[in-house]
Amino acid sequence: MIFTPTAIVGRLAAAWDPHSAGIRNTLGTVLNAQQRPAEAATEFLQASELQPENALLAFDAALACAEAGRLGEAETALRRAKTE
Repeated sequence: MIFTPTAIVGRLAAAWDPHSAGIRNTLGTVLNAQQRPAEAATEFLQASELQPENALLAFDAALACAEAGRLGEAETALRRAKTE
């Protein structure tokens, strides 16, 4: 596993404040840009769970899960995005 400085800082921030949907979403964006969809999906899902009323977070989670081949989780996240 390759850790870039940006991903390391993101992981430190997430450890510092594990209940921040914004930090999790940002880390998911960084991981996605680094072509690490499984890790990005995990972060987007956590962000979505922390802010269930935010449909955009659920949509991001659905896209990342689909890209990672986690289709069941993608469908669940997409349904959550649709209902919010």
